[in-house]
Amino acid sequence: MWEKALALARAISANVSNETVNDGVRMQSAKFCESACLLLAGVGWGASVVKPTHKLLKLDELGKLSDEKRDALEDGLKVAIEKEKFYNLIIEMLYGM
Repeated sequence: MWEKALALARAISANVSNETVNDGVRMQSAKFCESACLLLAGVGWGASVVKPTHKLLKLDELGKLSDEKRDALEDGLKVAIEKEKFYNLIIEMLYGM
């Protein structure tokens, strides 16, 4: 079940920088990644309250998951910035601004 949850989380994260999905899906995927980062990297709560000797949860793995989600957000932001630059260029060409 854990592996299926991880696969689902990775699929959702991939939508953040996927230009073929609509903006609503990208936004919800970004919110998921943001929530996952906060949950996995919280100080005094979230994953940080897990004891290093926990039998099932491993802090290193949780940290890697948080890093993956942060990287997905960063990639999505880069795509959004480039997309906006492209749209601004088209607007300038059309309207001669």
